[in-house]
Amino acid sequence: MEQTAPPELERRYRRFLEGRGDAVVPLVSYLRGEDGGRGATGAWAALVISRVMLLRGRPCLSGAWLRFSARRFARPPGGDVPLGLLVNHALVLRARGREEAAAKVLRRVFDLAVTAGCALAAAKAASNLAACLARRGDPSYRSFLAFASRSYEALGDGDGLRYTRMTAALGDGRSGRTDRALDRLHGLLGDVAGRPGERLGVLLLMAEIHLARDEHGPAAACLDDAASNKAALGLYRGRARRLRRLREALRDGDRIIPAGHLAGPAAAAGAGPSRTGRIRRGRGSAIPGPGLPVVADPSMRLLVDRLRRAARTPLPVLLTGETGVGKELLARLVHEQSGRAGEPFVPANMAAIPGDLFESVLFGHVRGAFTGAAGDAAGLAEAVGKGTLFLDEIGDLPPALQGKLLRFLDTGEYLPLGGRTARRSAGRIVAATNRDLGQLVAEGLFRADLYHRLDVFGFRVPPLRERRGDIVPIARWTLEEAAGRCDFGELELGEGARAVIERYDWPGNVRELRNELFRAATLAGGGTLRAGHFSERLLCGVFAAAEGSAGGLRERLEQAERREIAAALAAAAGNRSRAAALLGLKRTTLIYRIKRLGIGEG
Repeated sequence: MEQTAPPELERRYRRFLEGRGDAVVPLVSYLRGEDGGRGATGAWAALVISRVMLLRGRPCLSGAWLRFSARRFARPPGGDVPLGLLVNHALVLRARGREEAAAKVLRRVFDLAVTAGCALAAAKAASNLAACLARRGDPSYRSFLAFASRSYEALGDGDGLRYTRMTAALGDGRSGRTDRALDRLHGLLGDVAGRPGERLGVLLLMAEIHLARDEHGPAAACLDDAASNKAALGLYRGRARRLRRLREALRDGDRIIPAGHLAGPAAAAGAGPSRTGRIRRGRGSAIPGPGLPVVADPSMRLLVDRLRRAARTPLPVLLTGETGVGKELLARLVHEQSGRAGEPFVPANMAAIPGDLFESVLFGHVRGAFTGAAGDAAGLAEAVGKGTLFLDEIGDLPPALQGKLLRFLDTGEYLPLGGRTARRSAGRIVAATNRDLGQLVAEGLFRADLYHRLDVFGFRVPPLRERRGDIVPIARWTLEEAAGRCDFGELELGEGARAVIERYDWPGNVRELRNELFRAATLAGGGTLRAGHFSERLLCGVFAAAEGSAGGLRERLEQAERREIAAALAAAAGNRSRAAALLGLKRTTLIYRIKRLGIGEG
């Protein structure tokens, strides 16, 4: 809480943090009171509710209360209040998966707070920005963390100091110093004994680190300890979802840590014993870092293992595979595992760059190089620095432009458009295409010399239908993401829904699977996803593939659908309109399926 918060509101917020009841209902009553809804006092009450909703894992509701608070602060009395609103806005963005946008807001708040001399707002912005950067593996988090620690210590803010220690442990874990991270977290456990939400966070981070080290016994102990506090889990629902996901991964033995959570250090994931943070190959594997894919199928685990080895060299990598298989995510994996995680990852769609601008976009230009070139401009080759330049859709690059890449790939040298002096890039090249470059070479549509320069490490990414072991884990993580981003509440796969996604061939691969799940989650609005929540196109595709198949898969799917419809009718006391609403279907569609499946006959 900011220093200018009314004491009564701060007291209610502290009670919530200490696990002594929900703060939302009394604060809403406070807002409706004679004095509570006026001016800055009402704005503070709404801001506290926004923070409580964020801690409870409800980012959409948190954002709504934050907007309400901002309207009440239209004419702020001064001090840290407007900056506090911006910090909370960044936290909502982060909770909804928009880490980069959150980091931009926090940088802005930090600059404004330092300029205005608002020490507490500057410390809050710096500590939350450090957490964002630590999750992304950006080593610059240390400078912001040091500033926040000094500021909180000077202000005597114990809450802030505990948060910086938590962030330091996260950063240590992401950089491979897992022993140090665990030491920090063990030290924190004693300090957060009276803070159930903070204690849950510490225990879950400890469990993630132990899972990344393949230490299942300590991980299970941490998760059991976290699960024992039922009251806290009821208040902090976002952490309760995280607990269930980790326990499921531990129980299944798949050792899958979803994207966005700590899954082992990027630098050490490919070598060394488990004490250094290595993720051992077993029934499943995890990929460290934000925005990277979930991997469980043996074919993908083998591919990831080979990509990690190739990533340690500076040589080009070529990824081929159908649209939607996740080539860019794997390119980011190469970037993370190559030791360049702190440098830029620059994607460039080769098919989208106009031919007359190709050299300017890729290599930059000097003043006067063409009409309208009023000054020098850097291209992607310079912007990437020592990072990774991702050349997407390289197979769609016209033959006339392919020769311009040859020298750049050979030596890293390039000449800006209109320039006279060659420059050198230290960046790493990763290319991707959904086309068969060997066939294009045979047809004279792709230069053989360029192909051989790109295909130093060539990897085919299998389509989703060839790695069916990934389908359910990806679906579970997508539903978890949908619940967090769209505030749907708890989501899980029903028997019929699971049968559908496991049988479908997914011509659009992971992208199509995610789109279908988000659509189904929207129709379900929470609870259990059923077969009826999927699109007619998907269901028809499943049944068409099942025609004549051995084992009666179509019959099993129909039985699962029949059970779901019967259960909905029973819950609605036979009212078909209410049953259709429960299933997320139109009434006419439900009647058609009842007749087709023969429900209620005989």
